[in-house]
Amino acid sequence: MARNPYSPPQAEVDELALPGTGLTPAEAPLASYSERWFARFIDTLTMFLPLIGGGTFLIGSDEPGLEGEFAFLGLAGLLIGVTVLGANILLLHRNGQTVGKKLMKTRIVGMDGRTPSLWRTLLLREVVNIVPQYIVPLYSTADAVAIFFRGERRCLHDYLAGTRVIVDIPGAWVKVITENEPLTEDDLPDLDADD
Repeated sequence: MARNPYSPPQAEVDELALPGTGLTPAEAPLASYSERWFARFIDTLTMFLPLIGGGTFLIGSDEPGLEGEFAFLGLAGLLIGVTVLGANILLLHRNGQTVGKKLMKTRIVGMDGRTPSLWRTLLLREVVNIVPQYIVPLYSTADAVAIFFRGERRCLHDYLAGTRVIVDIPGAWVKVITENEPLTEDDLPDLDADD
């Protein structure tokens, strides 16, 4: 059967190369220990501090004469915390980053180099990881220390979710592809374009 001259060009593509790097997403450099620690620290400060502070001010708003000030500070803290939480969820969904990871120029990817789905990131990396912290003594310590025992630089929550944290290469990600989206021709760089 003759090839249709009007059909789009066909090519076998195993993995999407990161433009300008020669690397596939699965080969991208791993984030360092300090980058991961500071990203978590920034996330804790930006999200949990306003939530905890806001709750504290709301509880303390029973003091006579200070009801308005404490209530305002409490609501402001809660609003900031919820806003940052929403921003983190949006960033995780779009490109596998939180505010801290974005500032530290790192991102969460699956073992194939693609951005994991939101349910996998939130449920397996965060929610499921919280439960053992209340049941197993020193689980949090074991989770954090696991990163040092293998060359993969993965914590226990990374193993649970099948993820890893890589360095975000600026300009290399033309479009972030999630595991829910099939790879299409639009995701590939245009090799015929004149530079």
